[in-house]
Amino acid sequence: MWYVIQVKNGQENLTCQLIQTIITDDTLIECFFPQRERMRKIDGKWNVIKEKLFPGYVFIVTDNPERLFLQLKNVPKLTKLLGDNEGSFIPLKEKEVYFIQRWGGNDHVANISKVIIEKGNKVRILEGNLKDYEGEIIKVNLHKRIAVVRTTFMGSTTDVHMGIEILQKEE
Repeated sequence: MWYVIQVKNGQENLTCQLIQTIITDDTLIECFFPQRERMRKIDGKWNVIKEKLFPGYVFIVTDNPERLFLQLKNVPKLTKLLGDNEGSFIPLKEKEVYFIQRWGGNDHVANISKVIIEKGNKVRILEGNLKDYEGEIIKVNLHKRIAVVRTTFMGSTTDVHMGIEILQKEE
């Protein structure tokens, strides 16, 4: 089962390291924070950079949520274990796990999608993580090389920013 922990933004890597040190191997399967690749212009050249897909959140995979919950109390820097309104620590839904696995793969990094911009700024995905999500793209920022996909995550509607590489722009 996958769980989400809210942490201070910028502390994701440190928190994962602490969790991997404190939580026992028989409890913790994996701790990570999903990232995305995107294009960024630096000194006039386009470069691939990595950014957090969900800033301020760390994901934990376990087969023993009760033991995990108890051991997490020993980890400093945790802000909030995400769950329901009654304080229960609840796992991500299958659809949400699939979403993160599909986009990030085993390394939890969403790669850049290659696109063509057709007349009227219509985006056509040639390859990449966005291939099956064309209809769910709500906005494209060509200047920042970002496509925004709206999805449901932890019971709320969330806009996820994904990197794109423009191979061609039709006038």
